[in-house]
This record gives sequence, C-alpha cells and structure tokens, in this order.
Amino acid sequence: MQQPEADQALARIECVTRIEDAARRARIVMETGPDEQESKLEMFCLLDRICLPGTVIVSNCHALDLSDTAAKAEIIVGLYFSGDHAEIHCSEFTSERALAVAIKLAERMAATHRITRDAHSAATP
Repeated sequence: MQQPEADQALARIECVTRIEDAARRARIVMETGPDEQESKLEMFCLLDRICLPGTVIVSNCHALDLSDTAAKAEIIVGLYFSGDHAEIHCSEFTSERALAVAIKLAERMAATHRITRDAHSAATP
C-alpha cells in the first residue's frame, strides 16, 4: 500500500467508546470476543438488536457450533486466521450472502482460505 492509500484508510477509521456507536451503521461487524458459547451468544444478541437489518456478523469463532448461536444465524459466519491462512466456518443457516462477504474478507486478508461447516450442516461447498 502506498502512503496516500494508507492515509485515506486511516482517515476512514472512526474511534468510539460504545459498541452501539460502532455497530449501528455498519454493514459488516467483525466480532472478536472470547471463544466461549455464552460470550458469543451475548454478543450476537446485542449486535442483532443494534445493527442494521442484513448486517453480516463475522466472528472469530474457531471451535463453536454456529448453528446454536442466535436467532439470526443466517447473518453469522466464522472467520478464523492462522498465520496467512483463513478458515471460513458456516452453519447450516449461514446465508450465501454472508458466506460471500467472508470469502471476500478472507481473500483480502489471507493468502489462502478454506470453508468448513458445522458437523450437522450440508457438505462443504
């Protein structure tokens, strides 16, 4: 990235002190809380209440079954990074749109990626 591009990117960063202010206008929210079911459920429920309809929630979950995470599971997709590799994790409810968003993010942020699904979901695409 050249300096002018870096300056433009930094100018778009907005600092806030409340999650409501950060997520209210977002179309994509990257959640990076602890990989614990109770913590994830609490965060997903909060984001579901404050985000715009259709906002995709990208979670850093690695070991959780996303099928049990929230009422709006179609907008939640896991994205876990290990070095220069990204693992995109879907539930049986993850929408094609949420998956497409995660794939685009993975392609921009990692050299390689693969898609996995919860054990009781359909076969990996």
